[in-house]
Amino acid sequence: MQVNSLTDNTIKDFLDGDFIIQKWAELYQSDYEKYQRIVGTFEKEVEEKCMVNTQDNNTLYDSIKSELKEKFSLNFAYLDGLTIDKLVNRVVADWILRCPIDFE
Repeated sequence: MQVNSLTDNTIKDFLDGDFIIQKWAELYQSDYEKYQRIVGTFEKEVEEKCMVNTQDNNTLYDSIKSELKEKFSLNFAYLDGLTIDKLVNRVVADWILRCPIDFE
């Protein structure tokens, strides 16, 4: 039951953020490209963090989200907190669905 709920929430987070990403791609190409670069670079860091993780999974998960939120806040200062949260949740949902975050 909890797995189904978590799966539903992950898919919802992905779709909620995907709308923002699609609008960026259509209307603000340079911001979209910047977003893609940030996510691509950070994804490699996340994969490494997961390989050498010495923290418990919840702490690692929270630190990944926090670090990504900070990167988005610094690079897209004009976005409000809710939008940044949706973007962070979308990226993390994407990673969970594609499995670059590997909690062993």
